[in-house]
Amino acid sequence: MKKRTTYILLVLGWLMAAYSQGFAINKNTKDTIPPSLKYQRLSQILDSLSYLIKVQNEVITTQDRFSSQPYDKTPDLVFEYRMEALNQTTPIQLTYNKTVKHFIDFYLVRNKSLVSKLMGLSDFYFPLFEAELDKYNLPMELKYLPVIESALNPNARSRSGAVGLWQFVYDTGKLLGLKTNSFVDERKDPIKSTEAACEYLSFLYSIFGDWQLVLAAYNGGPGTVKKAIERSGGKTNFWDIRPYLPRETRNYVPIFIAANYVFSYATLHQIEPKPFVFGHFDVDTVQTTKRISFYVLSQKIGVPVQTLAFLNPEYKLKVKPVTNEPMPLVLPRDAISKFLDQQEAIYSASSNSYSAPPQKKVKIVHTVEKGEYLHKLEIKYKVSKESIRIWNHLSSDVLHTNQKLVIWVPKDTIP
Repeated sequence: MKKRTTYILLVLGWLMAAYSQGFAINKNTKDTIPPSLKYQRLSQILDSLSYLIKVQNEVITTQDRFSSQPYDKTPDLVFEYRMEALNQTTPIQLTYNKTVKHFIDFYLVRNKSLVSKLMGLSDFYFPLFEAELDKYNLPMELKYLPVIESALNPNARSRSGAVGLWQFVYDTGKLLGLKTNSFVDERKDPIKSTEAACEYLSFLYSIFGDWQLVLAAYNGGPGTVKKAIERSGGKTNFWDIRPYLPRETRNYVPIFIAANYVFSYATLHQIEPKPFVFGHFDVDTVQTTKRISFYVLSQKIGVPVQTLAFLNPEYKLKVKPVTNEPMPLVLPRDAISKFLDQQEAIYSASSNSYSAPPQKKVKIVHTVEKGEYLHKLEIKYKVSKESIRIWNHLSSDVLHTNQKLVIWVPKDTIP
């Protein structure tokens, strides 16, 4: 009896320590990153996040088989206590059960290093998400949706064609006012896509009035959730209708709950954030209607093309096109003055060079013959029609007889 009492006291002591630490706000001081390594680290982190979203998607769509997976050995009672503490701070019901524990283990045990990188990357994106969620009076915990949707990768693309941090398919993006054309995909724009996501989440909540059902509808569509409610006999609790949902949607809410737990308590599981190259306030925005080639911009201000593409993922061809209305260009804060000093030279050079010529390619001048069109040239020269448009400042696909076109082609494919 004495041993049992001692054990209970030890567990209670552990719980009290966990409880008090659970509410501590972790302020992580960024390490000083040598300039020579800064952009190399960006590349490594993005490669790792691409891997995480691939693995995560595989886990979400697997059968619920837990026994063969490695697991965190923290007692269930501790998980329950911590989850209940989180429930006191959010209107979203964060249920703890075996299914949720499975996905917590996915993060804490199988992907510790990637979770560390995600936590560092959250310093860049979460302030943006929180500002928009606050504007729409939505629960702050919805900032974890892009973690499970895209692993905080604005260039993520699913097998179904969903794109961006919030993973919108083309039709949904269009309905929400996100523009997509040959040059721009606003589904990848962190600000515009976040605003669209807030509008969509608000709409879903007006239908279901329950945040777990909203999350399921965000993943599977409102029609899918309504059908599951009907098939369950009219039940409106997520866990009651879960058996009637598609497998991916069935696991979507549990993995969202797991992400909430992991980001809140990772440090108690010996996972520390790995500082990202940029914090939210390490970048700034300029507005311009001018055409800007990222390759020209990189040469003028000394920021790698890959970094410019990461900060401006909505520009599909690494070119900010000419527009009637000003459009944003995000730059490292310490590069803003360089841009302002050289902007006229950047505009001038960009008007003649949309993108850098690919390596091991040579320039030819093609004279358009009667009946030729871009798709035909695309096949003939093995280049994309978008590239031909960029190289020749074309605003449409219309060609004219005897028109001269600059085309960069592989040396071994010159006709």
